[in-house]
Amino acid sequence: MLQKIIAGVLLPVAVVLSTSAVMAQEARYDRATLSLMLVNHGDGFDSRVADVFFKIPAEDKFYHNKIGTTAVPVAKSRSANTAGRKDDILAYLNKSDAGLQELKVWFNRRPNGSMDMDLIHARGEFNATDQTFRNVEATKRGREEMKDLGASLMAGTYVMVYDFANLSYSRNTNGYADFHTYSSDVSLYIFRIGALAQAIDAIYDCWIEEEDAPAVRAEKNTRFDSIRVAMEYVGVQSKKIATRGLLSGASKTTEDELFKQLVQKGYKGVLEQLENNVAAFSVQTGVYSVAPITAKIGKKEGLRTDQRYNIYENVQKNDKIAQVRKGVVRVGAKITDNRKVTDGNTQPSEFYQIAGAYIEPGMTLKQHNDLGMSIIGGYGYTIDRQGQIQARVEQLLTKLLPIKTTGLYLYVEGEFEWGSYEAPALAGVDPAYAPEVKKNFLFIRGGLGIGRGYQPLRNLQVTPYIGGGYELVAYAKDLNVESYYLKAGANLTVNIYYPFQLVAGAYAYGYVSTQLKDNSDNTYGAGISGNRYSDYFKGRNPYGAAGFVGLRINF
Repeated sequence: MLQKIIAGVLLPVAVVLSTSAVMAQEARYDRATLSLMLVNHGDGFDSRVADVFFKIPAEDKFYHNKIGTTAVPVAKSRSANTAGRKDDILAYLNKSDAGLQELKVWFNRRPNGSMDMDLIHARGEFNATDQTFRNVEATKRGREEMKDLGASLMAGTYVMVYDFANLSYSRNTNGYADFHTYSSDVSLYIFRIGALAQAIDAIYDCWIEEEDAPAVRAEKNTRFDSIRVAMEYVGVQSKKIATRGLLSGASKTTEDELFKQLVQKGYKGVLEQLENNVAAFSVQTGVYSVAPITAKIGKKEGLRTDQRYNIYENVQKNDKIAQVRKGVVRVGAKITDNRKVTDGNTQPSEFYQIAGAYIEPGMTLKQHNDLGMSIIGGYGYTIDRQGQIQARVEQLLTKLLPIKTTGLYLYVEGEFEWGSYEAPALAGVDPAYAPEVKKNFLFIRGGLGIGRGYQPLRNLQVTPYIGGGYELVAYAKDLNVESYYLKAGANLTVNIYYPFQLVAGAYAYGYVSTQLKDNSDNTYGAGISGNRYSDYFKGRNPYGAAGFVGLRINF
């Protein structure tokens, strides 16, 4: 009877309080509960998508309800217009009693009709923060009140239906760089229980007590089976997803591997977009301390090294309170494992600031997923060379691999340079191939490497790096000079207004291999002393130093 009183009185109140908290977007994160489903179109892709989708590890930051309904059949082609699809999905969810299935999980309803509050209590305790712990410690019932707070989490129960629409596969075989591609318009339709308080009241009326006679139990079970819990539409997130791989060579990707990558990328990409756009799915909390910046969240909230968060301050504007971004931070290497019921002494996780003003304790820390990628474009110059147009794409390795080293970048770069050099005929080369005595050359370079970003100041980053690359120059008729080079340097990045930054750098370079080849990849140049780079372009140094200035945009 005590359980029924607690449920009947506290649950509806808690539901209302939880809904108000979401609307107010307070600096608090209550774990949402998800049930994942797929739209089925009755084609060959249904089972293939499901086989990959339901093996993807669940996100730590959410609770997960496993209900009987996992597939939603839609009588429309996968490539048909998706308009009105949400109505088809909603109709099926209501037909299959998805809402009642969710409540059965929450109340741990067994085949004989008995129910309990164990899961609600367990999730309430697990969701509780240190502040919640301190608040309830001062009450008469103490920590027992944390269990009852689990009732409020029921308002954050969502059915998440993924639709991999317009799913297609293509091959490009041009004989030079053969590749294949999978693409899909991935949509995530979001639903939740409508009229939750009334649904809970109906369930309590069917609550089986220990003292109930068999006839009473049977009557309550009959009434329970007649309960209808309608779902309501919340919204949709959509994103174009594509994966590409080589058809041959050491790095080739099979069609199955490419398909698996598409489903995994679609699942994660749309979910991250949802976390950025809807407050109920985004982790937010108060800044606990500064120097270093810390917050009392961790693995329970799905923290990963280099994950991006924005920090906001509440300010008054035109008689209204507005949140103004004060800084941008990333999760550091020290992430606390708080995947347990709090005892009020949770160790905070550390963050490092990459942009913005001075941060103060109590400001609001909000999750903001990004790609961990940046594009750098600018102009470089060496003493003995012409100017160079340079571009670089950098990717945080922590977005690709489960590593804990912060600010570790993998980069790919390209450079273009136009210059006039003396290019003599070379011994061992057919005179018919000889270039003009002086000629304009286009130097094309591509390289890759690795760097580490350090933040000595909150708006200043220093990134030392090492790498190498390949240079191609059309030397003469049907002849190319091909070279490999090594380089090492450092970039200095100054924040303008994140994600825009100024960058300046310096580096040293050296060519380690140079060859003259024809279009059939035959090598020439016998008799050239050492086959040196400067033998081809008089006055052009095979080693030296260079500078660079440009703009960096972060994504």
